[in-house]
Amino acid sequence: MKNSMIVAIMFSLVLMLGCQKEDDAVREVVSANPTAEEVLKGNQNLDIFQWEGVIYQANIDWVDALELTKKEQIGEIRRTFSEVKGFGDGDATRLPAGAKIFNVTGRGDVLIVDVGGETKHYLALIEG
Repeated sequence: MKNSMIVAIMFSLVLMLGCQKEDDAVREVVSANPTAEEVLKGNQNLDIFQWEGVIYQANIDWVDALELTKKEQIGEIRRTFSEVKGFGDGDATRLPAGAKIFNVTGRGDVLIVDVGGETKHYLALIEG
């Protein structure tokens, strides 16, 4: 009697697991950093550039208010790009080609760009 009860319970469990709906399966959600196309979709006039696959945006009040120190030059803008398709590293919407890109002391999410002696702060648009 005890063995038949255990077999019945095991059989019921196997049946219940086999009847589980596909929608109940665990889903993996992957988030990605926004692309230039996604960022500019809401506002074509934004001042952005891309560096190492990350979009950086200027004219953010709290970022502009930060006291930042240039560390070292890590690159430069290669072209001003009006088309979103094909936007890649070194492309910018407003910065001229040759503008120098610097990392900063103490922050990994902000870069400084030097345009003819004037500096602008750019925040990395990173997803969660």
